[in-house]
Amino acid sequence: MSIVIRLFADADAQSVAEVMYASFKTYLGDLLQNKETPEEWRENLRPLDGDIVRRAFVAVDEKNIVLGCIECVIDTRYQLGTLNRIGVSPDATGKGIGRMLFDAALKFWQEHKARKVYTDVSSINPGAKKFYERMGFVAEGILKSHFFDGVDEYQMSLFLQQPKQK
Repeated sequence: MSIVIRLFADADAQSVAEVMYASFKTYLGDLLQNKETPEEWRENLRPLDGDIVRRAFVAVDEKNIVLGCIECVIDTRYQLGTLNRIGVSPDATGKGIGRMLFDAALKFWQEHKARKVYTDVSSINPGAKKFYERMGFVAEGILKSHFFDGVDEYQMSLFLQQPKQK
């Protein structure tokens, strides 16, 4: 299978909605009640430029079928990047697609001179936490009952530049 990483396009919205829902459903189960619409994904993944820069990348196969998506943002005023969401189709896990998407986001953050990237990862998704740790993220804190009552979120950061010590 040949995988290509490219920028998200409006035409990808339906497929991204389906892939992300299926991906999140694997660990959230019945907690995930609402499926975001293609219109919401189009709006949420639309590129932004200025002090806040946003890009989304999709992984597609040779038939242009979306297998995964990542949304990355940087606030250039603070050189602070955010990994908002990443998801891979449950049928395509274990093929390196998450890593390929992350590498595209990392290149984006590096091009915009990010010093730090942060994300939240659900405590009920230990596989995702391990993935982020393999990518170089470290846990910095816990948000109690954050998105869902009773489900904590780990705050994780990747330092692209070493923090200055006082």
